[in-house]
Amino acid sequence: MITILTPEPLPRRRPGRRRDGAATITLHRAPVCPESGKRRYRDHHQATDALTSTRRQRTDDLARVGATRRRESRLYRCGSCLGFHLTSPVERVPPAVEPPPGPDAVAVARVAAIRAIARASRFAPTEEVAA
Repeated sequence: MITILTPEPLPRRRPGRRRDGAATITLHRAPVCPESGKRRYRDHHQATDALTSTRRQRTDDLARVGATRRRESRLYRCGSCLGFHLTSPVERVPPAVEPPPGPDAVAVARVAAIRAIARASRFAPTEEVAA
């Protein structure tokens, strides 16, 4: 009878550890939020880690290349997926403020109003007054 020797299965390693026992950084697999399409982080800690990583990447890109597209600056809780998302600052353009009307603007508006009244009175029916 022939005996077949099979090797013993190797013990399963814990994720995040190398064979020599040193800790390694594990990458997060982030699902996507169905509402916003952004990456979904399951908790505040995971989102904070991702934000720290993007800040570090932005700093490295600026040092190496001189430019970067990473702009994430804060995280927030999503109401639809109940996870966390990273967001960039919105470039807010101040609303166009019209200067207060000066004396010229008031005079132009007054002349326009007088012309509109005169135009309307020309076409309005007039009553003949009997003398």
